[in-house]
Amino acid sequence: MTLTILLLLLCPAFTTETDLGPDRSPPPSRLEVFAPRERSKLRSALELAREELTENERCADLFDELSDDGATLLAQARLARPATLLERKLCARNVALFTTIGGRQISVCRSAFQLERRTLATLLVHEAMHLGGQPESPAVEGAPTSRELTLRVRKACSF
Repeated sequence: MTLTILLLLLCPAFTTETDLGPDRSPPPSRLEVFAPRERSKLRSALELAREELTENERCADLFDELSDDGATLLAQARLARPATLLERKLCARNVALFTTIGGRQISVCRSAFQLERRTLATLLVHEAMHLGGQPESPAVEGAPTSRELTLRVRKACSF
C-alpha cells in the first residue's frame, strides 16, 4: 500500500488497473492537468476536430493510407503538458503541439492556448496523423514537411 501511494505521489499520470479500459489502454484525453480555461479550449478544439473527422469524408480520408481512424486516434490520445527538458525546449521554439510517430500522447505547449479554435483543431488532426504513423520530413526522407502536412489537413478538413 505504501508503494502504491508513493507511486501515485511521484507519478500523477500513473493509472491503476481499474482506470484501464477493456483493452487495457489508458482512458481517453485526460485533461485534468490543465487549468479550467485550458481544458475548455482543448475540449472545444477536440470537439471540432472529431466532428470534422466523423462528418467530413475528405478529412477522414487523410487516415486511409495510415489504415487508421482519425477520430478514434484523437479520442484515445492522452493530452499532457511537456514533462522533460527536451520537450520544454521544443515548446520554447514556438511549437504548439507535438507527439511521436505511432505514440499515444500529444504534448500541449502553452502557445497552443493562444491559438484560435480552428487552428488548434487543425494541429490536433495533424498530430493525430503522427499517432497513426504518418512520418515527417526531414526525419524521414520523402515524407511531407510539417508545413505540408498542416496544409494537407487544412485543405481536406473545413477548418
